[in-house]
Amino acid sequence: MEKIDRRTTENSAKMGTEPVARLLLKLSVPSILAALVNNLYNVVDSIFVAQLNKKALSALSLAAPVQILMAALGAGMAAGLNAVISRALGEKNRTAIQKAAAAGIFLAGCSYLFILLMQIFLLKPFFAWQTNDLEILRYGEEYLTICMVFSFGCMIQWVFDRFLIAAGRTGCFMVSLATASVVNLILDPILIFGYLGFPALGIAGAAYATVAGQILGAVVSVAINLLQNQEIPIQCTISPEKEAVLQILRVGVPTTLMQGMVSVAGMLVNLVLIGFSSTAVAVYGICVKVQNMFLVVPHGINLALIPIVAYNAGAGKPERQKEAFRWALIDSLVFLGAGVLALEIAPQTVLRLFHASENMLAIGTPALRILALAMLLSVYGFVLGAVLQALGKGVASMVLTVTRQVVFPLPLLMILGRTGRDGLQ
Repeated sequence: MEKIDRRTTENSAKMGTEPVARLLLKLSVPSILAALVNNLYNVVDSIFVAQLNKKALSALSLAAPVQILMAALGAGMAAGLNAVISRALGEKNRTAIQKAAAAGIFLAGCSYLFILLMQIFLLKPFFAWQTNDLEILRYGEEYLTICMVFSFGCMIQWVFDRFLIAAGRTGCFMVSLATASVVNLILDPILIFGYLGFPALGIAGAAYATVAGQILGAVVSVAINLLQNQEIPIQCTISPEKEAVLQILRVGVPTTLMQGMVSVAGMLVNLVLIGFSSTAVAVYGICVKVQNMFLVVPHGINLALIPIVAYNAGAGKPERQKEAFRWALIDSLVFLGAGVLALEIAPQTVLRLFHASENMLAIGTPALRILALAMLLSVYGFVLGAVLQALGKGVASMVLTVTRQVVFPLPLLMILGRTGRDGLQ
């Protein structure tokens, strides 16, 4: 077995030696800040689009499950890649690292081709299934077509950012992700409303701003890896080693299926809500974006937790794995608690950022308060799922998340949806 040479030990060895509480914070804070900026531009997208009209905002809400499904392809692949490479770093097996990296790049290309096929064959039927409002259909198809055709930037960034995270270079990861986010934030108002001599593209401008940020973020991530991340040798191939691909897929497929089921659940929620009004759909879209914004802290902590647990599993240090889980749980609860308190006290302030009407305020205020409590209660399962991914137990992680986000909520949604419609009759 080929071993990693001395130049690779400094960055990766800290996973097995540095005090866990300090290591977790050191690795997670850059990820949290970068993810905060990343989710901020999703929220800003909706704020700007809401200024166009309510139906454009509803179209973004209907498009969200497809974007979640696209992200699921990248996130699943990235979770598997992160766990495999981090374990190989713990074992100091350079050959395994190289094979996993090549397999990850290959799978990124396959994911992009799959997204293109979805755009060609499924996009129009999807929106026709969701609504018969022609204006919402036009907005939604226009927005998602751009996001899907140019999604290669997102897929590349998923892979190369995980190379940085697995090697403990989350500061570099922050630069990559922040680049994508800042570019999007700058271009959003320019392309949507036509500032600085650009044509006003409306909702298409929001899509072009998003993909431009993703492509530039991918360029930065690739460059950083080639110049600074010597721990992980980069090799592109159309015929990766089968075992390396399978190792990534053992964690990645359950993770993708897990998030894919969450995406399907989102589609069903929209289908129920559109039976009430497009305003209800718009409120749900706001809730999803606010939830993603507040979950950046536990998500960033989980990004740091996965390589720590995976590395120490490879290095044979179970006590450090347990300690990492405890600190991840504590940190997530402490940080998320402040956000939950803010939503409980001032939900209307959040809704007014989206030009909320009185009807939207009436629907959204109790929804955000319920959402806040639900986020706090979900922290334990969220952190446990990351540990299971790090240990290569992707199926167990999938069962945990799908039970929490799909199996229990959907039947309740159908019952409440039917009860609500009956009450209106």
